[in-house]
Amino acid sequence: MNFTENKAQDIYIIGVKLTRTSIYMANEFKDFLNKAIEKREKKILVDFLECDYIDSTFLGVLVVTLKKLVAVGGSIRLVISNPNVKSSLELTRMNKIFKVYDDLQTAISSFNE
Repeated sequence: MNFTENKAQDIYIIGVKLTRTSIYMANEFKDFLNKAIEKREKKILVDFLECDYIDSTFLGVLVVTLKKLVAVGGSIRLVISNPNVKSSLELTRMNKIFKVYDDLQTAISSFNE
């Protein structure tokens, strides 16, 4: 299984169980996120801790999801610890759009701030 789903309080957590994301998995990822929004989840956390690389199709899915969530009063957070992935987010300026955390617990706590 490439993706997992879990709940912590009222936070919907999607775990990305891929070392490298790709266009081939982007539709499945998008489906996971869309199902969460259809279930009226407003706080979504995406765990990329196992990822060494996030491609542009996944970033595009995240941007579309963010727009959908903001429209209904929701938000999304990312958990990324790999310095290379963080660096690519900085290069694309996605770190200005998304709140990124090093670990799950900090990201979960951030929803209550």
